[in-house]
Amino acid sequence: MARGVRLWVAITILACGVIAAASLPLRGTRAGTQTPLVFSRLPQPTPARQRAQGLADEWRAAQTASRLAEERVRLRARLGMALQDVDRPVLVMAGGDPDAPALQAQLAAHLDSVWRDLGLAETKIAVGVVVDHSDGTDPSVPREESWGPSYLLPDSTNRTVCLVRLQENAGWRHAVQREAASRVRWLRQWLKTSLGPCAFLAAYGMPGRSVLGWLGNRSFDLALAPTWNDSLAADRRRTSLMLGDGTRWWWDYLYHQSFPAVACLAGRVAGCREAVLAGASEQRVAFSPVVVTNRRFWQQQRLIGATFYLSDVAREIGRDRFLEFWNSSLPVDVSLARALRQPVGEWTGRWQRHFAPRLRLGPAAPLGASLLAVLLAIAFVATVTLTARKRQVR
Repeated sequence: MARGVRLWVAITILACGVIAAASLPLRGTRAGTQTPLVFSRLPQPTPARQRAQGLADEWRAAQTASRLAEERVRLRARLGMALQDVDRPVLVMAGGDPDAPALQAQLAAHLDSVWRDLGLAETKIAVGVVVDHSDGTDPSVPREESWGPSYLLPDSTNRTVCLVRLQENAGWRHAVQREAASRVRWLRQWLKTSLGPCAFLAAYGMPGRSVLGWLGNRSFDLALAPTWNDSLAADRRRTSLMLGDGTRWWWDYLYHQSFPAVACLAGRVAGCREAVLAGASEQRVAFSPVVVTNRRFWQQQRLIGATFYLSDVAREIGRDRFLEFWNSSLPVDVSLARALRQPVGEWTGRWQRHFAPRLRLGPAAPLGASLLAVLLAIAFVATVTLTARKRQVR
């Protein structure tokens, strides 16, 4: 074997060793003990399974609407006309919870504190909060999802009551029973965000027809967190898209989001505008007062951090300008741009930078891989140069 060929073989083996050392874990290392939080690829269900899941979802929706209507009737019957004069949320414990009286007294105090933090007192639209205790032991009916609250907004049959239904879970129950400072802060923040659209209606009244249709088409996703009195700088990380110290993207979650939401993360104004105004041009046939939320973090979103959007708009532009937008009969894109005093896409892009860094889209190799490729290229060029200089022509 010629000397030059032997040199090339040695260089190739060395390069393979360098690439393997950089890419593969060392032999004998321990596997990670952390369980993945999201499984981006799930087995495809069978047609029978899909049909069963569809029927279960329909049952849950009908069951939620039925319970909300029943609880609103009971609430009005219990309080009568005095419901219109209350200056705080009305808390009702439903179900067979043996600790209901003690929990109600503690939760009522936290709700009153949250109501004051929102700057609300006596309002034209009363808010009722029903905590539903369901053991879920009946195997003949689908189990209800207890992640997020559900709402019954005012409608033509009842224009003065907005109802919030919460399903009891172990997390907030422990937070109520254990009066630790950190748990109290978490509980009050959870109660505040759970008031959702009802807090907006209590603070600003029923919106105009165009705004109501726009929010209804989006399941009120832009008005689920009434945090207009909170500081935006104190809550910069409002998404679960970042890992570690906030420098790495959670790609498994990012791939589940809508195209406009990802485009807005990348700072594209057109994507931000589309993400916010989605549903504004749709023709709404009938208004549904039932709003069911699903706050699972892998859910596809139209806008990242959407639950805080209208709260942040209200805080920046002030109550008077927000009311002009809220009650406007103009198209949503026109009224919102007038209230913001700038195009919707530009304001939204700047708003998102407060809590999510700009996402880099397009092909881009990692820095380590790029440096390794440059080093290998330098080694190969140097080897070829040395070999060419020592080549003998006979």
